[in-house]
Amino acid sequence: MKNEDSQKSTALFAAVLASISLCSCAAQVTETSEQPTPESTIDDSAEESLVSEDSYSVESSEIPVEESSEQESTDSESHWILKHYVDEFGDETNVAYINYVDFGTFSNSATTNSDLIFSLLVESDSADIKLLEYGSMLVKNSYSRSKSYDVTIKTDDGIKHQLTGTMYSSSDRISFDSMLVFYLKNSKTVDFYIVESDSPTTTYRFSVDTTGLSEMLEKI
Repeated sequence: MKNEDSQKSTALFAAVLASISLCSCAAQVTETSEQPTPESTIDDSAEESLVSEDSYSVESSEIPVEESSEQESTDSESHWILKHYVDEFGDETNVAYINYVDFGTFSNSATTNSDLIFSLLVESDSADIKLLEYGSMLVKNSYSRSKSYDVTIKTDDGIKHQLTGTMYSSSDRISFDSMLVFYLKNSKTVDFYIVESDSPTTTYRFSVDTTGLSEMLEKI
């Protein structure tokens, strides 16, 4: 009888040890899987997708944009790249634009100074800005009416200039006339502060290094 009790105790002890070992392994797995994440991260592919998934039209707003097969940059220090719009068949057109992609910050009622990627598309007499909040959320106008943006830019002489940008219905960019192109061509740097007119708490900040832009514009 004692021998039988002893065997039961031994088996119970072995089961307890096995349970403890199993719990320890599970804890290690859980701890390993919970890797810390950086406070501020942007998907490496977001910058590329901001441009490659672009949509624009020479006459409407339904023609997709793809990078030109012959991209050009004035030098290694320049962010500006020469690209061409494509038509509805994906064929490159002869309509070119200069593209600049970089980082900035944005704020609204839910966040302050969060990560932003912006894409600046410049032609000889117009310019567009696309905004990617958190580096992954493309700002679009889903309303049936246009949205206005109050834009303050500061040129390298320290002077501030007031502009108005428009994001048309179903568009994904803020459009400007030739005045913005003028300031970009005549200042080494241009700082942007953009406020959504209907939602003043939504703001965007970034700076553009215009090195090489004038030379690139001569090619289109």
